[in-house]
Amino acid sequence: MKRFALVALLLCAGTAQAQSDRWVIIREDNQDATLVDFSTAKRTGSIVKVWILTNNKLPVDDGDGKNIGSDMHLRLYDCTERQWRSTYSAAYPLADGKGTMLRSHTPKGDWKPVVPNSVGERTFLIICGRVNASGNRMPGSQ
Repeated sequence: MKRFALVALLLCAGTAQAQSDRWVIIREDNQDATLVDFSTAKRTGSIVKVWILTNNKLPVDDGDGKNIGSDMHLRLYDCTERQWRSTYSAAYPLADGKGTMLRSHTPKGDWKPVVPNSVGERTFLIICGRVNASGNRMPGSQ
């Protein structure tokens, strides 16, 4: 029985490690951290679709008095036209998209330009640089 418990514990630990390895930190400061799930990255022509996770380190109010611990966004990046847009977003009370979803949104917005010398440009360059034209993740993108 002890062996079974040990095996079960090791399997759970391995699953937790695999889940945490899924997200790659691409930017972090004293306010938040931006992570990308390169395993979801798909390139069609010049457009890369990928999930982005933002973990808030400081309290962010959702407008209804609830703190947002993290946001997840499904984003499109146009690597040729240097623009991006969000196609889906969800807010969670805890880091890493955990807890009961506070809200979700499917924006219908226009493409936004990538602003030079910004955090957004750094994110854009990392994403467009790690996903090649055939849609495969480049080496080093996990």
